[in-house]
Amino acid sequence: VRKIQQGYVFNKYGKLKLSIVVDELWKNSIFNLFDNLKKDLKNEFNLDLFPTYGTMLGAVREGDFINHDNDFGTSYISKETEPEKVKSEFLNICEFLINKGYRLNVKDTHTWVYVENKIRFRYKLDIFISYFNRQGDYQLTYGYHGKALRKSNDFFKFTKINLSNHQIEVPSNYEEILEQL
Repeated sequence: VRKIQQGYVFNKYGKLKLSIVVDELWKNSIFNLFDNLKKDLKNEFNLDLFPTYGTMLGAVREGDFINHDNDFGTSYISKETEPEKVKSEFLNICEFLINKGYRLNVKDTHTWVYVENKIRFRYKLDIFISYFNRQGDYQLTYGYHGKALRKSNDFFKFTKINLSNHQIEVPSNYEEILEQL
C-alpha cells in the first residue's frame, strides 16, 4: 500500500514499478535520449523521429505519459516504399546508431535504444518503422488495427503538443494516426 501511495503502479507486464508519470529521473533520461536520437537521425538521414503508439496517445489524451506504460515509443517515416528496402534502410540506421555509441537491441519490427543510468537501471526507447507502400497506404511494421491512411502532406507537417511539460512535435494528422493505431 505504501508503494502505491508513493506512485508505484503495475505496468503492462504486471510488475510493480514507479510510474513513469512521476519518475523524474526516467523522464529526464528518456527526453535527453529522444532529443539526441531525433537530432542524429535528422542530421544523418533527414528523417523526423516522433512519438507514436502509447506515447503519442498519452500526450494527446492526457498531456503526459500513460501511467502504467514503461517506455517511450517513437517512429520515423521511411523514404522507401518496398518492404525489403525499408528493412535495409532500418538496418543502416541501426548500424549508424551503434557506431555513434548507442546501445541497441534490434528486433524484426523495431529497435530498443537504451540509456544507461548509474543510479538505477537502464531505460529503453522504442524506434518503430513506418512507411508508405507503393499504393500510398501508411504502414507500421509493428502493426495497426484501423483502416490504412493515405499519404498526405499532413504526415510531414509537424505540430507541437505537450508531453509531461515538454513540447514535442508530431505529424499534424496525429488524431488520424491514433485512430488507425
